[in-house]
Amino acid sequence: MKKLKIGVLLLALLTVFALTACGNDQEEEMNEEAIAVVNGEEISREKFDKVLAMYQIGYEAEFGEDVWEMTIESGETVLEALKQEVSQILILERLVMQRAQEEGISLSDEEVDEALDPYLEDPDMQALLEEGTLDEAFLREQIEKELYAEKYQEWYLSENEVTEQEIEDFYEENSEVFETDEVQARHILVEEEDLAQELIDRIQEGESFEALATEYSTDGSAAGGGDLGYFGRGEMVGPFEEAAFSQEVGEVSEEPVETQFGYHIILVEDRIEESESLEEARENIRSHIGSQRFQNHMSQLFEEADIERTEEL
Repeated sequence: MKKLKIGVLLLALLTVFALTACGNDQEEEMNEEAIAVVNGEEISREKFDKVLAMYQIGYEAEFGEDVWEMTIESGETVLEALKQEVSQILILERLVMQRAQEEGISLSDEEVDEALDPYLEDPDMQALLEEGTLDEAFLREQIEKELYAEKYQEWYLSENEVTEQEIEDFYEENSEVFETDEVQARHILVEEEDLAQELIDRIQEGESFEALATEYSTDGSAAGGGDLGYFGRGEMVGPFEEAAFSQEVGEVSEEPVETQFGYHIILVEDRIEESESLEEARENIRSHIGSQRFQNHMSQLFEEADIERTEEL
């Protein structure tokens, strides 16, 4: 089923969610029909229940109907954790809507219609609308909130642009991120050194590495002829990595490579060594810094907001 977009807010949520216990929350008596009041504006329990139901459908589709019996590391059930997350999302959405309206950001009916149409045409969404789980007015409201969030983020970053100097500094300070050094390899893993040496000899005499890997290798890669795909430095155990990165492309280990898993024979099939230039990385860096900047802004909005919550969700 097509999911409603909440990308901008979920991105901010990664930073803000940890502030739930230390934000500017109030514990005053509030309307029992509301789950929160954000800067004087209520978020109704009816809206909370609808959004929760929407997420529950997605969770069950992905994890099965038994998902609600599961617990997470904190000891909470999945449902308890989901309720807290939905509450947080609704609060963040309301904060963004308030700020967007303060800045005079507007949205046309045509923009909403264009974004809404794909959802209305989706068969799974049509089924939910027909059975009454969701209604078009609610769906339209969700779309409007996301569009406002996107526009607000665009406005905020236009007012707080990422400078060329910031991009250059980030590139210099994180140079390792823009360097690629990977090998593509196959291996044969056996328990005995003598067998490993025997297989090396057979490969050198012309037997197929892949066929021998399929027949003799003791790990899961055997089914694929020992294929390990591409991997970079730091992804494999030390002796294996050292051997793989020291071999030439097309070269097979001259002697068995011992690790805690047994004895390996390694065939290096390809190697990628390249650096991404500042020019190539510029827009990705700009987007990364901008996203971080917006997350920090959302954290500040959350900390400064006057928020009341109900204890019972």
